[in-house]
Amino acid sequence: AAARPPDPARILGPHLVGGIVVLRCWVSGAEALDVVSDVLAPQGGPDAKEDPPAQVSLKRAGACPDECPWLFEAAFSQVGGSVGTVEELRAKWRYQIKVSYGGGGSGEWADPYSLGPLVPGPTLEA
Repeated sequence: AAARPPDPARILGPHLVGGIVVLRCWVSGAEALDVVSDVLAPQGGPDAKEDPPAQVSLKRAGACPDECPWLFEAAFSQVGGSVGTVEELRAKWRYQIKVSYGGGGSGEWADPYSLGPLVPGPTLEA
């Protein structure tokens, strides 16, 4: 069976897990992934609440099988206020993804899963 979730946004992009922000990104062919933002501080790292780092590396997801090495994730603490829902988080947090590919290629762009649903469910069901 193909491992294709019916709603990738339930896995990818920013999510709230017990008050912690978890970001997951899937980028085929990526060797390394960084997130560029000034709103969140890495969870479990040095206390960066006063001056959060502008760029944080995401790690390969540990629970992902060898067949899907392109799932990356990181946990963050909220800095400068907090949000209570994923919708609030997506509305307030803007970030860029920097990708390094094997062979030396690279790129930077906005994560499409940071936007949430672009077409409301009732519109799709009509």
